[in-house]
Amino acid sequence: LYRYVHNRPLTYVDPFGHGETWGDVWGIGWWDSWTAANCRDTAIEASQGLSGPWGGEADAVRHCTWVCCMTQKIDADQAKEVADNHEKYNPTPKCKCPPKGYSSQEEWEKDDAAMDEHNNHIGIELGKHPNIDCPSACKNALKNGQLKVNSKDGSAGQSGCKKKAYYY
Repeated sequence: LYRYVHNRPLTYVDPFGHGETWGDVWGIGWWDSWTAANCRDTAIEASQGLSGPWGGEADAVRHCTWVCCMTQKIDADQAKEVADNHEKYNPTPKCKCPPKGYSSQEEWEKDDAAMDEHNNHIGIELGKHPNIDCPSACKNALKNGQLKVNSKDGSAGQSGCKKKAYYY
């Protein structure tokens, strides 16, 4: 455990820079946190080759796959808690000007949060089926219009933003 938190169990911040702290780990336990990190890697891999790291297809599949994987491995309640903590501690990046297609930063933040919440919910529902392949199921959900996408190519979230892609 101390190795995972770099000998700083009370002040640990995720080495990937995603903002989760030891307090987040404490809420679900170190093993479930480790599992969530492994699911994150699966989700990032599943979104490769898709357009739109913010608000686009890649973002939608990444969220769905991450939460689906966690649901299968640590259960739906824990997966929801991890996803909710992630959204709480990783808000929509601030932009110098409203992203393309949005009249204000607030409008984009609202749409981005709604998209993530929706796709996280779909991931939980898919993950309740223990034998389902999460990356394939989430890509099929995207193809069938079940996942929410704010901007197919993801360009809305990239114009004027300071932060680079991938929340987690």
